[in-house]
Amino acid sequence: MGPFTNYYRILDISENAGIEEIKSAFRRLAMIVHPDKNHGSTAKFILIYQAYSTLCDPEKRKDYDCYLKTSATVKNWKNSSYSQGKKAAGFLPGVKSSPGIIIETIYTHLNYILWDIEDFLRNSNNIDKVKLNQRPQQFPVILKILVFIDKWVLTLTGFPDYFLEARRMGKDKTAEYFQIISEKLRGNDNSWGIYTDIRDYFYNIRKRMDRLISHIKMSDLLNTVPESGIRIIDCVFEAQSYAVHWIRYLNQAQDDESEKVEDFQHSNPIFYK
Repeated sequence: MGPFTNYYRILDISENAGIEEIKSAFRRLAMIVHPDKNHGSTAKFILIYQAYSTLCDPEKRKDYDCYLKTSATVKNWKNSSYSQGKKAAGFLPGVKSSPGIIIETIYTHLNYILWDIEDFLRNSNNIDKVKLNQRPQQFPVILKILVFIDKWVLTLTGFPDYFLEARRMGKDKTAEYFQIISEKLRGNDNSWGIYTDIRDYFYNIRKRMDRLISHIKMSDLLNTVPESGIRIIDCVFEAQSYAVHWIRYLNQAQDDESEKVEDFQHSNPIFYK
């Protein structure tokens, strides 16, 4: 299990920090790591800004705090001997960090989320318990998360499902492809099948994510997605926020605390497409 540096550690604040303390911590770090200051790192600044913007947004912070408290993977990390005494190495003032550390920190969040999803798939009989009152194309919460990660992280970074290439489905057919996956795994369609069930799809995602993490470079993260104006790193952070939002409600549903799901508000309209 790799190291987990949460947003509070990145900003070097406690999990009880108030809004002014969060803002102050961000300003202090921004003065050090901003690309225009002292030859700072663009990716490091983006990561610090992501931590700041998440914790300053009441709803996103609620999602994130709930995830930190309920994630079995995060709990295992906190209780491991490896985590004891660990600081947010590479993010505190005066501490240098390699591109590899930045990339590891960014993708560790997604890695932990996938491990938590695996626990749900192995142990939960209530995957479909949460009621979704959203757009017509509704499907189970976990499938929503997996399709979003597949579409906005894996496919964009050059790790698409091989079925896309095997069936010669170009960029203009990508949306159709994900629609087919969603409909098939929801049991609403009898067309050609790519995966036997959601677990089959999950392990394919898991395998491709491992390959991505092994091969991704910092320059890849800062690339702009064609015809969108957003960067790959923005897509990764959106996937993280999207996942912890829905995992929050999955946990609440399993504990019979809530069955009503508020829709996730994307940071950019492009993600609704």
